[in-house]
Order: sequence, then structure tokens, then C-alpha cells
Amino acid sequence: MDWKGLEIHPEVPKPGLRLSQLLGPGRIETLWANVDYLAASVGLKLKRPQHLPNSHWALEAAEFAKEKGRLKEFHDRVFKAYFEEGEDIGSLEALAAIGQRCGLDPAELKESLQAGHYYPIIEQYRQEAKERQVTGVPTYIIGSYPLVGAQPYEIMKRATEKALEQAS
Repeated sequence: MDWKGLEIHPEVPKPGLRLSQLLGPGRIETLWANVDYLAASVGLKLKRPQHLPNSHWALEAAEFAKEKGRLKEFHDRVFKAYFEEGEDIGSLEALAAIGQRCGLDPAELKESLQAGHYYPIIEQYRQEAKERQVTGVPTYIIGSYPLVGAQPYEIMKRATEKALEQAS
């Protein structure tokens, strides 16, 4: 599997914004109902963040972690920081602290983000997503079957079985 980070809302300003400013109350409740259902189905209890960070630096930091062989741990800690602890994952300081907890050099991570080392990679992913008509995250492309958004296990299993049938 090849993980590629994609900004869902690149228009969010650097300091972030209230989720209600972007989606409005009705859409927020629909979104959270789906997230709560899926989280409960795998035993997760998530907080409902009210602040939507600009995720560009978080995605670049993930590329830094990937290069250092620490992507999974970093990704898991960013998820926990945002959805369980309410941290602002758009903050340079928060990302450096998360990176440090994963064994990454926080100064090197901050320097990399400030210099925009991974900016071209994130832009490349954005272009690929546009070309493949990716409209949400996560998106899994299994064979020729795209699955957009968080999906139940059974749907992913069926898509995998169809892709395997097609490949044989």
C-alpha cells in the first residue's frame, strides 16, 4: 500500500477555522453521525473537534516521517493528537512535538517544514488526486475499484475480491 496525503480543504487559512464556518451545522451533524458510527464499529471513541486546522504542514511532516521510516507511528500519533486530544495539527510546534514522540528530530522536522522541502510532493499528490477524480479521504484504489471515504470492512473485502478476480 502506498500512502499519499491529500488536503481535503486546501482553502483553510494557516491558523485554521471553526468547522462550522466551512460546513454549516447540518452538514457537521451528518458528518459526525457517519464518523461516530464507523468509529464505534471498530471500538474507537473520538472527540468531535470544533477547529479545522490547515493540514498542509501535517501532510508535509508525514512525508518527512515516511522518509525516516516512521510514517505509521507518526500518522497514528497525529490522528490521536487531533481526534482524541484536540491538538492543533496545523501548528509547527505541535507537529514537532508529535515528531519527537515518534523518535524524529523536532528541529530537523521544523526546518524541513519551514523550507517547504515536501511541498512539491504534496502538490504532486493533489494533481494525481484531481486526475483520478478523488473526491474524499480516505480513498483506496483497489485494482480498478476506488473506494471513497471511510468504508465498512465488508465493502473493502468485496472490492478486494473483485480486484483479485479481475487480476486472474
